[in-house]
Amino acid sequence: MRRRPSGTCAAQCDVLTVPGVVDDVQYEFTSVQAIRGTEGKAIAKWEKDGWEVHSRDQGLLRTELTFRRVKPTTLASRLRAAFGRLEPTAQRSLLAASAAVPLLLIVGLGVVIGLQRGDGGSQPAAAATEAAAASTAPSAEIQAPAEPVPTAPAAEEILTVANNAQLAALLASTSPSVAEVGAFAAQYAGRTIEFDGNIAFMNDQPGFSTRYDVLILAGDFSTTTSSGPNFQFRDVNLTSDLKLVGPNVPATVGKGDNLRIVARVGDYNSTQELLFLEPVSIALREATPVPPAAVAAQPSQAVTRPAPAAPQPAAAAPQAPASTYYANCSAARGDGAAPVRAGDPGYGSHLDRDGDGVGCE
Repeated sequence: MRRRPSGTCAAQCDVLTVPGVVDDVQYEFTSVQAIRGTEGKAIAKWEKDGWEVHSRDQGLLRTELTFRRVKPTTLASRLRAAFGRLEPTAQRSLLAASAAVPLLLIVGLGVVIGLQRGDGGSQPAAAATEAAAASTAPSAEIQAPAEPVPTAPAAEEILTVANNAQLAALLASTSPSVAEVGAFAAQYAGRTIEFDGNIAFMNDQPGFSTRYDVLILAGDFSTTTSSGPNFQFRDVNLTSDLKLVGPNVPATVGKGDNLRIVARVGDYNSTQELLFLEPVSIALREATPVPPAAVAAQPSQAVTRPAPAAPQPAAAAPQAPASTYYANCSAARGDGAAPVRAGDPGYGSHLDRDGDGVGCE
């Protein structure tokens, strides 16, 4: 067997115990196998137990290390060695002169003690086996890492007047500025909002009889008051694009209907003052009941409110045909139609915030 110099290693050794290959009266031998590059650690461990490297044989992946150590001296071994050095005649004389029973007891006791001490050689072997198992466990973990479990992203909260102060203030305002609406649209672009609104106006898409631009205002439908920005569903079909829901889904919706609107915030056209929405779900709703206290307070409010500038018959004039529509006062002024009075082409309640029958004053 070839003898090779011992080495050192920094990683753990994969050690396997194999039966002793040589056994004589002076030494006892044992062999282990270590992964290439880890021989130094295996050698250091066995040297602590009193073994020394006798030889090692390097293979492609593993190195076979052979260790030896002086056999422990026992009473039985000493007796056997002394008895063996005697001449045959002396041995026979000793046997004849000695009592057979005490000699057998001594020899038997020595054998037992020798066997017990001889078991010490198996203890490093067991330790080596445990070390091999421990060294293979981390490598298995490295080779087969646990796959991370994907987690679904948390859904964004729908913005309502209850959880978003900016939306609540915007819907309550009777004349929100371009800057206010633009800032809201930029901050919450792509977010979903939910609010009570109404269809204030509908304009046919050119060349289509079933597609519309739908103007949405906040709160309940009214011909005299309005609040919130000018929302718009652009180029939609009333039955397929609005995604109508609810216990009694209507065949269609139209101007004057009160809705519960869930929609995503889109772009804001500051020139037309239109905040575009993408429908998520639309449900019909009843108008919000007016509290009794508010009804009782209406006469006193009517006394203090100034009389409308336009005569009463003008307020009852028919609405303009659907072919003329101004999304806001900027569009009406750009067309030279301002001020727009009730009955004029393009007149709508969204242009007449104070409800006096004259829009874009």
